[in-house]
Amino acid sequence: MTKSILLATALFLGTFGTAALAQTAPLSASLVPGSDSADFNIRCWDKEGKLVWGVYERPGISDFNVARNIVLAPLGNGRIALHFVHGFTSANQPGTYLPAADERCEATKK
Repeated sequence: MTKSILLATALFLGTFGTAALAQTAPLSASLVPGSDSADFNIRCWDKEGKLVWGVYERPGISDFNVARNIVLAPLGNGRIALHFVHGFTSANQPGTYLPAADERCEATKK
């Protein structure tokens, strides 16, 4: 069974092994639970439900197949930055994504 973690905007509310993020930003950076020891996918959708960005398996070769060490960092004004490492088969390249205020993101344990 996979473990989903919503990255809506940024305060962890733990429930049954998943963590959802509320509308207010955390006071300090927060590691997505489990992302330090397992591979994750990250997907972000716009308000219409269209996939706009992600780190997930896709056909062909891509450095955006797996993510680890996913950190939510507050930027102020309720905004967050997603910091992570990513790669093709192992996560070893640093990356950052700045979701739009109206995006909904989800990190799923592989």
